[in-house]
Amino acid sequence: MSQSPLLPTPQQFLLEVALYKSYAHTLQDRSKIFDILFFEGSIDAHCPACKQKSVFLSIENRPTGNYGLHVGVKDWHPEHHYNSVILKSFRCSRDFSHRSHFIFNFENGRITKIGQYPSHADISVTRLDDFKKVIEPEVMQELRKAYGLFGHGVGVGSFVYLRRVIERYVVEPAYDLAKKESDWDDVAYGRSRFGEKLELLRPKLPEYLFENTNLYGVVSKGIHALSEDECKEYFPVVSEIVLHILTDLKAKKESEESRTSLRNSLNAIAGKIA
Repeated sequence: MSQSPLLPTPQQFLLEVALYKSYAHTLQDRSKIFDILFFEGSIDAHCPACKQKSVFLSIENRPTGNYGLHVGVKDWHPEHHYNSVILKSFRCSRDFSHRSHFIFNFENGRITKIGQYPSHADISVTRLDDFKKVIEPEVMQELRKAYGLFGHGVGVGSFVYLRRVIERYVVEPAYDLAKKESDWDDVAYGRSRFGEKLELLRPKLPEYLFENTNLYGVVSKGIHALSEDECKEYFPVVSEIVLHILTDLKAKKESEESRTSLRNSLNAIAGKIA
């Protein structure tokens, strides 16, 4: 299992961290560990039963041993509570019968998320639903697989699907548009490396892609060279950049559709008053 010097916030640990990722901690991290194990706040997450985003309220902490749930952080000592498992449960504020559960293992100087229901993919579906109108069903399916694999502790496999999304939804449509232009040199494009191809397609691609030129290299290295733990560590950042690029594509498409609609309406008006 991987170790990280930076402990996530309770919300990050609950909603973003993959299963079986382990974080080492020291006595100096006591307050952060306490905040995670005894978190009693609310979280914003997708509710699969409601089929929409909701606020989930903390309802219980269930440790396997005497955790001293009523002690404060100043009196709590992590060394007294090794080899324990804790269940954290939340209820949907829209319908109290809808629940989310998270299980943590606290052992030998590490804290690990070892269980989650609904799955990370189910909780992440709210973000992906924003792109249904502009992403083809098969590409949406690949995005869901990327999140689903990550949620089940699979790092390299999740990167495979992220790269497929970049290639099939971001780059290929730009290429399809570019090759229709009269001055397009398809032979030069075919001989170019991937980075060079992106430059040739730049007018057709979101600028945010060029603000993150290492994106494709990172996902490719994730497939061929990085470890499972490294891919799981980098997935939240890489997937978020992919979603930002998709957001830009969505906005660009909507803007073009709006301009086309307005131009057609103006032409219709002009035709009536001519």
